[in-house]
Amino acid sequence: MKAILSGQTAIAVCIEGESLYSISLDSPESWIAQQKWELPHLFADATDILQLENVSRSEVIDKLKLEWAQDRSLQLILILLDHEEEPQTRLEAAECLDGFLNQGEVRKYVENHLYSSPLPSTADLNGAIQLSADSLLVHLKEFLSTLQSDQEEISKRFAAWEALPISLFGNPTGKRDFYYEAVRHGAFRLFVTERQKKNFIMDPKIWTVR
Repeated sequence: MKAILSGQTAIAVCIEGESLYSISLDSPESWIAQQKWELPHLFADATDILQLENVSRSEVIDKLKLEWAQDRSLQLILILLDHEEEPQTRLEAAECLDGFLNQGEVRKYVENHLYSSPLPSTADLNGAIQLSADSLLVHLKEFLSTLQSDQEEISKRFAAWEALPISLFGNPTGKRDFYYEAVRHGAFRLFVTERQKKNFIMDPKIWTVR
């Protein structure tokens, strides 16, 4: 069976022969018959469409849950770091995040994105750390504290990336696409967390497109 899914919409569409069925995390036990023309409406403006091959129904549901948790975690991080949000809203975001970050694949996904560039100056990281400490959210406090201590290194790595000439990638679009792939595969996260091993990112040769 083939499947198309999106964590942003929390919807998957399974394809068995000529038949299409949709499933939502709101009611994973219900498989609803769909027509091909309905697919764009189901996924709306989702930008995280993923295609799977040779999967079972249980595998589709498990993957959808993971993609949903990863997407929600990024959204919750933005809420938590926003000092203009209501304290109760930030607390609720923190409590959800503490649970999500206990899942290895979710944590890695969030790190892949947060380690790809330094946090903006408006991000209230200190407030988020204090909130997680006051609320005894162990996983979240450890995650945010590590992120804070890594900010200087993240800034260095991002600056090194920005300094790489466009010619290495052919054109601006090529560099942009390479960046997205590097983020997706966790390259920037590894450059920061494995920085004691070798300063790979400072060597332009590794970014040469072959």
